[in-house]
Amino acid sequence: MSAASEPTRTVTVSALLLFAVVAALVVLKSARDALFLSVFPAATLPYLLVLNALTSAAVAAAYVRSTASSSAGRNIRASLAVFFGCVLLFWLGLHGESRPAILLFYLWVGLFGTLVPVQAWLVASERLSPRQARRTLGFLGAGATLGGSAGGILARACSKAWGATALLPLAAALVLLALAVSLRFERRAPPASGPAEPAVPPFSRRFAALIVTAVAVGSVVATFVDFQFKVIAQREMSTAAELAAFFGSFYASVEVATLAVQVLATPFLLRRVPLWATLPLLPLVLFAGNGMVLAVASLPSAVFMRAGDQVLRQSLDRSSRELLYLPLAPTARARLKSLVETLGVRLPEAAGAVALVLLVSLGHAPLRVLAALALLLVSIWAVSRCCWAGNTPRSSRPRSSTGRSISRRPATRSWAATSSACSRISSRRRAPTRFFTCWS
Repeated sequence: MSAASEPTRTVTVSALLLFAVVAALVVLKSARDALFLSVFPAATLPYLLVLNALTSAAVAAAYVRSTASSSAGRNIRASLAVFFGCVLLFWLGLHGESRPAILLFYLWVGLFGTLVPVQAWLVASERLSPRQARRTLGFLGAGATLGGSAGGILARACSKAWGATALLPLAAALVLLALAVSLRFERRAPPASGPAEPAVPPFSRRFAALIVTAVAVGSVVATFVDFQFKVIAQREMSTAAELAAFFGSFYASVEVATLAVQVLATPFLLRRVPLWATLPLLPLVLFAGNGMVLAVASLPSAVFMRAGDQVLRQSLDRSSRELLYLPLAPTARARLKSLVETLGVRLPEAAGAVALVLLVSLGHAPLRVLAALALLLVSIWAVSRCCWAGNTPRSSRPRSSTGRSISRRPATRSWAATSSACSRISSRRRAPTRFFTCWS
């Protein structure tokens, strides 16, 4: 294989891996939510969210420590092999809709969603240089989005025909596909970086603290949004088949919208708009969605809020966050991203779930109280994300078509240029009003 075709093949295989992983995750989430909400009342969901977040955080901490010296390709192959065996076991144990089996399945799907998607993205970033990654993020994101859309469509069709438990063998087939695709990376070392990259800037504690803050607040907000969405969905539908069909249709529609945003809007915005302007878009949409839930608390308002969260989080927001990690050295980037995307997400989710237990399960607070609290958190989240983008090293900013990085702030005249212009105007004894035009 020629050196020129190697990056293209790597990107294609990475996109196919993301397709299979996200499709399997969407099918598993549809089955998990439908089975749980058809058996358990909504008041028990916060307790399970706490247990799910803590379990995922513990497993993620053990994973980060045990895989620090191994490659991302080896890690994802081992994870997919284990998860493939587990999903077959759950398929056998969930035929009678056993409550303990449903609880274990809920926690297990949380582990899958915590580890495997992050591993899939790390496999791609491990084999691409930062310059190549900037050019192919849209294609990789499109692969993940198509996988989510396909998973949602398959989940809806299978659940309508055979019920919610029929989604498990479908998920097993998709996990097996992902495992087969991951084997394509087995004998392929990371390619040479090609053109020289700019020097890697130092990794400051301030940058890491801003990342952790932005991700933590966003995780708490996402926990509130997900809970409100599921409670309102359970209020409108009761059986497992209805819920599975609804969640499958929802995820399929969301992924189609995500693909449209990823293909039509994301490349243009990343090239032309500063990161400090794209990162607050997701908080703004969630601010509007929580405002609608606060006003009416209906299923359409919950669907708008959750759909806006998923569409932007998986398209423009995902690509923008990937760009913010690029200036770090590959080893530091992989370790920091693993910590932030696992522990940095799951521990705040646990905190948000504890808040749900206190407010809803024990305090019996209505959904409008959660929506009002979410509005406050979304405001803090937007500010923290702007600070994160504002402190990103220069090499990570989106590039224009000419190769120049887009500045954080609009272009203005420097102090020296402004003073020189003012001096020329003054020396020519122009009218006083002309003096002030050089500052506009």
